[in-house]
Amino acid sequence: MDNNKLLEEFDCEKQCEYKGRIYKVRDNGAICRLQKGGCRISKWDNVWTFGKKNPNGYMIHANNVRVHQVVCTAFHGPEPYPHMVVDHKDTNSCNNRPENLRWLTRLENALNNQITCKKIIYLCGSIEAFLENPAILREKSLPKNVEWMRTVTKEEAAICKKNMDWWSLQDSKPSTGKGFGDYVFSTDITKEAIKWNGTFLYHNNEDRDKEEVYSAEYKNVKETLNIIDSLTPRAKQQDWVTPAEFPQCPQEITSTPLQDYLKRLKEGVVYSKNKYAISYVLDAAMSEDETHLSVIVKTDGIKPYALSEVIYEDGIFIHKSKGTFFEEVGAIKYFTKSLGREWRGGDVLDDNC
Repeated sequence: MDNNKLLEEFDCEKQCEYKGRIYKVRDNGAICRLQKGGCRISKWDNVWTFGKKNPNGYMIHANNVRVHQVVCTAFHGPEPYPHMVVDHKDTNSCNNRPENLRWLTRLENALNNQITCKKIIYLCGSIEAFLENPAILREKSLPKNVEWMRTVTKEEAAICKKNMDWWSLQDSKPSTGKGFGDYVFSTDITKEAIKWNGTFLYHNNEDRDKEEVYSAEYKNVKETLNIIDSLTPRAKQQDWVTPAEFPQCPQEITSTPLQDYLKRLKEGVVYSKNKYAISYVLDAAMSEDETHLSVIVKTDGIKPYALSEVIYEDGIFIHKSKGTFFEEVGAIKYFTKSLGREWRGGDVLDDNC
């Protein structure tokens, strides 16, 4: 299909202002800059286009306007904070469909790069250490392409840390449609904020003062919000907010449900999948007290390993997220402890992350 036909393949069209100009924007990634009132029409006005690829791989329109920034503004609103960038979730800089775009701080965008992430850990000891004190890099030697991190502000680090806290509740790479725009950057303390962050989001002193008012409501809703239905019958999720399928989850219940489930969790099989990612079993075992299964999986993301526990109650398998990890040895350590066994391997990187 040629570009002219692709331009007409869309479901939704919006309008936004970007850098003083009005654009119409389609959900296929096409934009149309409207003629400016009182000005002569130019060759770039009133024409639908996907843009042209520049040497860096981004689609450009008119005078070096980046198409992905216009699309993200139209569908996700202006940048929530100054100096944020648009991230392409699938890393394809030509895919400017709105569901593939999101606003991130430069720091978050860098943390999506595993090499940069490992470099920060090497220099600072942990991601947490850097987020707590961005100045720690000022005396360190960094590659030129990430030297800007020397001047990361406390405010930017604080924003990123809140997002990292939110990501820690996710089952996969932080590629969500609603997370950043509707929840993480919300200044309201609501049930949805509690649901997605597991705690209160404080953006200013006024919000902090609301803690006492909302504490009773928080206690009442926390337990029910932490457990949701999955996309598979007989399966629920706890501390795991993105609804997922569990292909190995038994549908015929016997007198030994957990043992039956364990037999299906062979290395390499799909453990869970949702609209963002698929995870594969690395190891699974029954706990020493036989109350739950512990499962290590491999997925994509900043932390490519994850641990969960599965319990069986009233005909339902509840899958509880127990954290994500940078290194396999970190996942193995907490897998061992989850099983009720002694860990003799000492400290690991993920103890501080």
